Amino acid sequence: MFKKLEQLSIHNLQDLLLHLPLRYENRTRITAIADAQPGDHLVLKGQIVSTQIQFGRRRSLVASLRDETGQINLRFYYFGKTQQAQLEGLPEIRCFGEIRRGASGLELYHPEYSNQLNQPLETTLTPVYPKTEGISQNQLRKLVLQTLATLQQSQLLANL
Repeated sequence: MFKKLEQLSIHNLQDLLLHLPLRYENRTRITAIADAQPGDHLVLKGQIVSTQIQFGRRRSLVASLRDETGQINLRFYYFGKTQQAQLEGLPEIRCFGEIRRGASGLELYHPEYSNQLNQPLETTLTPVYPKTEGISQNQLRKLVLQTLATLQQSQLLANL
């Protein structure tokens, strides 16, 4: 991981803390599917009612997500059969992504999703970091949070 951080010009804790996000995403509330508009970045929650592999210019896995207000498609271009089986087996999921207009209505392309519904929603805005080749956004977020927690414990943050 150190080599991957060095490729991002992160050599020490100061570099890590000054590796500022490009933007922030609001993942603090669940939105009803009926309220989704193209261009919005939203958290949706619902049931997977069907999955199918569609063939066109590119093969894609399409899962239909339904809540009490409507239905929307989740589209994945890079997937395996296990992902289709996993989605079919989930009673309810929470997903996040950008709403886009597709051939069959509104869709989320490659949304992040989880069936950990007992986990609380985020309470703060989620940072999105620039260029993170080789290291995931979640790994970078965790490193920053761990660094800040360590600094707070050692009171170094108060002295800055």
